[in-house]
Amino acid sequence: MIRETPIGQSLMGLTLLLAGVFFSYDALPSFSGGEEAQEEDVTVARPIRLHVTRPREPAPSGDPARLLLGLVFIAGGAGLGFHGLRMRKAQGELLRNGVPTVGWITHVQHSPKSLGRLTFRFEDGDGLEREGSYSTFFAEDAYVVGQEVTVVYDRADSLKYMLDVDQVRRAETAMRRS
Repeated sequence: MIRETPIGQSLMGLTLLLAGVFFSYDALPSFSGGEEAQEEDVTVARPIRLHVTRPREPAPSGDPARLLLGLVFIAGGAGLGFHGLRMRKAQGELLRNGVPTVGWITHVQHSPKSLGRLTFRFEDGDGLEREGSYSTFFAEDAYVVGQEVTVVYDRADSLKYMLDVDQVRRAETAMRRS
């Protein structure tokens, strides 16, 4: 799911933020003062103008619904982008400082129209067996039930864990096992 991919969250947040800026800018009223001032050429004679006061046209008002939609998109995009960056930082910290261990895939669910889901189990340092899941786009034959995978968990709180899909800590896991 999108919650499991911080890059996806950040990109979706940026997209929403840009859409919000577009909607808000498009909905704002024009602040130009009517006729634009033209540069005057001092070498050319100016015609005589009579000063006649004419009623000023009201400034066009913006569309409040579009402006509100734009602000909602901006807030949602900023929030989702910030959350994605925080998740990316937390996952990077877990990869650097977490404890790698061997896990096994217990269930593989393929879905042609959405993300596939892997269910895996691992044992933490206290001997407790944990179960987790990971959603991603993957080839149907990339993962099979019973396959060993690397799981990284936080030593202080084994409920914080992640599947090491890029196998960053795979070699260290193999050394721990032997």
